[in-house]
Amino acid sequence: MKGKVRSLLEYWWKSDTIYRLHPPFLYQIANNVFEKNEHYYDFDTIEERYSQLLQRQESIESNDFSKSRKQAENRIGKFASKAIHHPSELFKLYNLVRIIKPSSILELGSCMGISTLTLGLAANHSSVVGIEGNPQFSQIATEITSITKNVKIVHSLFENYLQSLTNEKFDFIFLDGDHTYEATISIVTQLKTHLQENSVILLDDIHWSEGMYKAWNEITQWKEFSCSLETLRWGILFCNQNLTRGKFTLIPGQYKIWQKYI
Repeated sequence: MKGKVRSLLEYWWKSDTIYRLHPPFLYQIANNVFEKNEHYYDFDTIEERYSQLLQRQESIESNDFSKSRKQAENRIGKFASKAIHHPSELFKLYNLVRIIKPSSILELGSCMGISTLTLGLAANHSSVVGIEGNPQFSQIATEITSITKNVKIVHSLFENYLQSLTNEKFDFIFLDGDHTYEATISIVTQLKTHLQENSVILLDDIHWSEGMYKAWNEITQWKEFSCSLETLRWGILFCNQNLTRGKFTLIPGQYKIWQKYI
């Protein structure tokens, strides 16, 4: 907990609001993803599926994966209320994908499929592959995303799936799972061979722990990434070498309201 507080304090100290974010593409992301509140028809679908998950009363099955992640024997709905993204975060993800317009998406950590559904709806002409290690969750995710034709759920451990890849490339990668320093560094290292010229990697919960934040800060210095955008929850890495280089940190305006006037 202390490490998480330290990472959040460091984030607050170095962050700027949208009023001081000058690179045009990053400003576009900040404005359209974090500032605007437009509503799309797809949001109704996302909220409906989210509510359905929270109402499920069956227990999480006990297996090696669920026991190692302390998931076993919880109620599906109760676990989902704590573990999956709230619709307000999913809407941001939807808007981000609409701006980036990827053609091939990989999600590592689909959980019960709500975020995967969001990716599939936002990029309905793209291929989306969601990886989930819990066999019961991967089945639920398949059900949740069944209304889309461009989404495939794969039951696999991250490392096993990545090792099975050959020449596959992805425009957008969403990493949401195993929030430790070692795992994050290892996974992003493996992902480097599957990036394209304009690929984007989205890391979730970068302030989850001191180790996760340490991994984020190290990865932003890798030569593969021209610039990065740190937000309250996400870390976004950009490969496009034509973007303004640097590490940029965005905070909601209410946390530094004076920047609007100075």
